[in-house]
Amino acid sequence: MKKVFCLLAWMAGMAGAEMKPISTDGAGWRGDPMTWKFRQDGIHCTLTNGTGIAVYSAAPLASNVTVEAVFTPQNAQGLGWAVASVAIVADEHNFWHLALVQTPPEHGCKHTVELTEMRDGEWLAQSNLKLEINEENGQKWVFGQPYRLTLSLNKSGITGAIAASDGRPILRKRFVFTAAAVKCGRPAVRIGGFTGTFAELRSESSEPATEVAAEATFPAYAMENTVPGITDQATGFFHVVQRPDGRWWAIDPRGRGVVLMGVDHVTFRGHWCEKLGYSPHQKKNEKKYTDHAEWESETLGRLKTWGFTMLGAGCDSKLKHRGLAHTEFLSIGDHLATLGDEYDITPNERRPCSSFPNVFHPDFEAYCRYRVQQSCVPNRNDPWLFGYFIDNELAWWGRGGSETGLFDAVMKKGAAHTAKIALRDFLARQAGNDVAKFNALWGAQLKGFDEILTLNALPVANDAQRAVKRDFLRFAADRYFSVAARAIRAADPNHLVLGARFAGTSGADPVVWEVSGKYCDVVTFNCYPMADLDEGRVYTRFGKGGELVTGHFAKFYDYVKRPMLITEWSFPALDAGLPSVHGAGQRFRTQTERTAATSLFARTMLSLPFLLGYDYFMWVDEPAL
Repeated sequence: MKKVFCLLAWMAGMAGAEMKPISTDGAGWRGDPMTWKFRQDGIHCTLTNGTGIAVYSAAPLASNVTVEAVFTPQNAQGLGWAVASVAIVADEHNFWHLALVQTPPEHGCKHTVELTEMRDGEWLAQSNLKLEINEENGQKWVFGQPYRLTLSLNKSGITGAIAASDGRPILRKRFVFTAAAVKCGRPAVRIGGFTGTFAELRSESSEPATEVAAEATFPAYAMENTVPGITDQATGFFHVVQRPDGRWWAIDPRGRGVVLMGVDHVTFRGHWCEKLGYSPHQKKNEKKYTDHAEWESETLGRLKTWGFTMLGAGCDSKLKHRGLAHTEFLSIGDHLATLGDEYDITPNERRPCSSFPNVFHPDFEAYCRYRVQQSCVPNRNDPWLFGYFIDNELAWWGRGGSETGLFDAVMKKGAAHTAKIALRDFLARQAGNDVAKFNALWGAQLKGFDEILTLNALPVANDAQRAVKRDFLRFAADRYFSVAARAIRAADPNHLVLGARFAGTSGADPVVWEVSGKYCDVVTFNCYPMADLDEGRVYTRFGKGGELVTGHFAKFYDYVKRPMLITEWSFPALDAGLPSVHGAGQRFRTQTERTAATSLFARTMLSLPFLLGYDYFMWVDEPAL
């Protein structure tokens, strides 16, 4: 016991004499600005679904580090594990943390404390070490009360102490480095499922450690399914070029033309079946193949033999860099719209075509920079990567019409919502800051533009009103695409910006298509057209309003003036042995009819000079149940 108190006295002396305050206004910190609010009085997390680590990157990577903070927990999401901790972080896969914890409901939402390690991506990795001190006094932490967390690492081990505001110790724990462990890092804080504030942050670092090179290396590029006679400059990465005959081509890293033909969701597992409680495709593969590697080899062989050149969305990562190009999802807006009303214009309801982010949030640009820093920087030297999708099937129409729905969704927001404030300012500019002009257009009797914030709707009774709402849609699209594309290119200048996978040509108003072409290298969209086998032609749909896809898609090329890529299409058949009756795509009775439709689709699409190719949706059908 005497040894324990000596150790704590040493820690207290170190904190009082050597640790220096850390600024919490954001300077020197690296963390998601939507999760972390860096303020003078502390680092706040105001989202119960906020997660992540904020690292004090201004400190050197060191093998002698102490970090201390006072955390006041306010609330927890109550759905899963909630943690709030001070941490010493080497990288996102290697760190120690000292935490307040709330267990999930199935474990009673108990309040506990812990000192644990993530090593090489494995959680609770500290079990290989000698536990020298392990003292808890049984006192449980409570919401609304501050707790001092002190974590100290040196070459011999790591020590954590948690104390209540009156100084009473709650946890004293020390691991000795008797085996492999994370032995260096930077001060950090970590959150998952809590709201609360980290205040009085202090740290000390000495004995700098060697930084590991951050740049990833990739296998040399080599793909055989290229187009003879189509060549351009070999840049080491994919790019697009328009030839003198007007046709656009994708050019591979070695300067050769490629027709992009991909397949989505190529996975060993296939789809989970809720009724069975497992994936039947996975079980069949486990019986058929000796191991995962055999499946990978056979699957890649099939794809290459069949002429495919790209892995589409959602494919097994172990198939990458082995003869086919691939793409990456950033999900910038989709993720932002999960964080709550402040961060969305329409919320992410965990289904396609539901979410639209609040692009007018003051932290939107910083958020984009953070997201692409995490996702794009590790990939910037990858020659196999074709480019980045910003998002998939956003709700550009809000919950209403394609021209007016986004405007109407913002009008329903509260007076303090930053999108509503941006809309007020937009309407004031549109009226030349003349409220009488505004009233005349909208049939209103406002005394000032601030009264717009109290309204929840404006009419769309005439073309002039519709035009203003459409101009706001253009304004929002410009904000979204310009900020996202700029952030991507700053983080990774080597790869293409592939748009946001519109939900069909009707998935966004033409003004949005125009804006996307202004900022994106390639404009992407999902579509499920109809093949008329008797006529030998492909239509957008049958019946009233249907158009030949050749002319219809050409219209949209005129909007974007950039090459286009179809990122989903399919023709399911009813004799597949599975029902194939749900989801998009024209149904055919037999595989023979399906083959004829696919051939017709392929020849029609590849006749279009602006289309780079297409991704088939998808590798395997969903389970029968």
